[in-house]
Amino acid sequence: MKPFIKRETVLRVALAAILAFFITSCSKKEQNPSPSDYPAQKAVFNIQSPKEGTVFNIGDTVWLKGTVTTQDDLHGYDVKITNTTAQSVVFFGGDHLHGNTIVLNSFWVNNVKSPSEMVFELAIAKNHSGDIERQLVNFHCHP
Repeated sequence: MKPFIKRETVLRVALAAILAFFITSCSKKEQNPSPSDYPAQKAVFNIQSPKEGTVFNIGDTVWLKGTVTTQDDLHGYDVKITNTTAQSVVFFGGDHLHGNTIVLNSFWVNNVKSPSEMVFELAIAKNHSGDIERQLVNFHCHP
């Protein structure tokens, strides 16, 4: 009695099935992109005042002006002036807000008692997880 299916046909079908298995298992599968696949863009700081190295005399108004823009939704900012000579914070402010642009327009009046090195810091909160970017400007104050 002859077999119902030829041996040659069985081998061809088996070979085709094995080949198909290897071809499909080796193909790259699409994945849903995660946020880590697209690193966050850096914020663009445009601090207009104070300028690096500026000298302010007693009673001068130190204007804190500038903008920060980013592709991401911001969650707030802090502004700080530190007298690094006296190791003290002389000005602190900020706001919790949402959007992709921050416009800063504030001031501090120089009231130091001795010549001081100062640092202006503008820090933005990029999310509620604590990711922060900051820009620093060094300046000098005289009594």
